[in-house]
Amino acid sequence: MWLIGGAKIGLFVTDEYISVVEPITEIEDGDWHPKFLPGIETLMIGCVLAGSFFLGSFLISNKVNSNP
Repeated sequence: MWLIGGAKIGLFVTDEYISVVEPITEIEDGDWHPKFLPGIETLMIGCVLAGSFFLGSFLISNKVNSNP
């Protein structure tokens, strides 16, 4: 999700400013549009969760009963 969203190094953003130049008067104007852009904390949370699941998998033992 972090790579697809733009791989930002800063914190996540919930709004994006899009500037538009009017072709006739050449006046620059813009609007804020709601958009989620994931930041570096999204990547870090994903890595921490993946690491905790990986380490937690070693705590659960898979016992095999071998009855002849």
